[in-house]
Amino acid sequence: MERYIVLITMHADPAMAPGYDEWGGTHTYMKELLDEFGKRKIRCLMFTRRSMQYLPYEEQYNEYCTVYRLTNGDNEPMSKTLLKKYHSQNVEQILEIIKKQGRLPEKLHSVYWNSGRIAADLSEKLEIPFVHSIISNSRGRVKRGAYEPMPEREFYEQEIYDKAQWLICVSDDEAADLMTLYNVDKDKIVVAGQYIHESFVMPSHDPNDFPRLNSTISRGSQIAAAEKYNKIAQPKSYDTFWAQKAFTYIGRMDRNKGLKHIFSSWNMLYNKYKNLCPPLWLAGGSLPEIEMIRSDFKEINPDLTILEQYGKIVWWGCIDPYGLSTVLLRTSVLLTHSLYEPGGRVAVEAMCEGVPVIGTPNGFAKDTITDWYNGFLVKFGDVAELSARMEHFIRQPYLSNTLGQNAIAAAKELMGSWRFIEKHLKCYFDCESSPKDENNAKPVLSHKKINLYPYCISRYSDETIKQFFHKCSGCTAEQLHILTNQNNSSDVYMVKCNNNQYVIKRTYTRLAISPMYNPVRKNEYARNAGKMFKTELQAYKRINSPLLVGYDEFHALLLLKKQNLSMYQVLTDLSCA
Repeated sequence: MERYIVLITMHADPAMAPGYDEWGGTHTYMKELLDEFGKRKIRCLMFTRRSMQYLPYEEQYNEYCTVYRLTNGDNEPMSKTLLKKYHSQNVEQILEIIKKQGRLPEKLHSVYWNSGRIAADLSEKLEIPFVHSIISNSRGRVKRGAYEPMPEREFYEQEIYDKAQWLICVSDDEAADLMTLYNVDKDKIVVAGQYIHESFVMPSHDPNDFPRLNSTISRGSQIAAAEKYNKIAQPKSYDTFWAQKAFTYIGRMDRNKGLKHIFSSWNMLYNKYKNLCPPLWLAGGSLPEIEMIRSDFKEINPDLTILEQYGKIVWWGCIDPYGLSTVLLRTSVLLTHSLYEPGGRVAVEAMCEGVPVIGTPNGFAKDTITDWYNGFLVKFGDVAELSARMEHFIRQPYLSNTLGQNAIAAAKELMGSWRFIEKHLKCYFDCESSPKDENNAKPVLSHKKINLYPYCISRYSDETIKQFFHKCSGCTAEQLHILTNQNNSSDVYMVKCNNNQYVIKRTYTRLAISPMYNPVRKNEYARNAGKMFKTELQAYKRINSPLLVGYDEFHALLLLKKQNLSMYQVLTDLSCA
């Protein structure tokens, strides 16, 4: 007999898109589950509340999933804070529909605490185990200073967490809350992460404007195609126009999201830099919510309307994932400043596109962001620190690209460890053992590489390297391989010929650190590879080094006899000083 799942999510209907009113990421979470169930031919009954007039009471979402919208009183829409009043009524309505199926579900899955109460009662009545998704927890919110309108919530949560078979969290930070604040056994917790929409993994174009192919090929193949065909002509100037981007906030227009602090920080920078300050873009929210936040902003700067007219403050409103992905393409750094955030998917979405993040130490930001690696962490309400971190991206516009390359690697690693849908399915159908997480070491990448027009990295072919070697040494390379240490600021090739070993170096253009602290050199954003090559070559010539065999000024290549690699690094450091 066909198995099926009952999904109870009284406050989040998949018909609702996030970013509007109280609709948030949980609504997307429900849609993602139903989509995945449909792909895998898993039957599901979803129960939610009828929160908007004209939505049908029963809807066949896809071939395998049916959505039932229960009536809770006469309020449409109804605040989720009123759901507890209709607890018994909802339990009975769901029981009646399940009985009509002629068989019991394999598992119950509740989302958020009101639904968890229903699942706990149904679990006892039907003698079926239930799985519960946390979304947020009361004690964690209060601990971080958030207002809790329903003090009794934490007691219901403790009961739900004790009774559930598995507890699904989105982040390690949220899992830590359960263990420390609710005394939950860690073996009962599954960190499943969240689904990331394809538009963020494969945006409409890469950082150097190579368009997304009209294909379903993998990201790796897309990057390989871009490297081969996205050839940048010799730049006529080194203007930073392609690196000039906006500060961006994406999310609900809610005061707990720290929007007033974000604007205060931006306003400090605007007063300091005037027209040189990048604009502040804000995406999400209904018009009444935007007006509420605008009133907060006007308290800080009464000239807000003038800033809006000149494009310094831009309200994007609610836009879909493809629109958000496009906004991120012209974003220098994503600003998130939530008082409390169990996950915060938008931070990972931004990192997928190579956009660093300045966030508070909550949820995914706490789990993944490291200062000077892929963004910065700032305590909630620390306007001075937030402004200082934002200022880095004004003084050094290429910092976004440098940290963004690390952000892509961090997001890829994080998403690989989540196995979002697989962990859910294990909770439903394979609960013999807990679906454990794999702990992988974070990659250590360079903080100084630039791969943004006009300083694009394009690795030379092996044939070009072999021809250079033959021209300088007079012999043919017998073995050639490139060192893979990504901390290198150069391509370093190891070559063998006639029992002798050689090193070929090709230096990359790197980020200049001085603009962030040195007002005299504030416009020298890049340490140009050509200049560094010439300086290093002169260093070898100046000491008449026996290591130097040959060089190619056009390709910025050096051929050296192999010695202790640290000696090359010393000379490289001297040339860069």
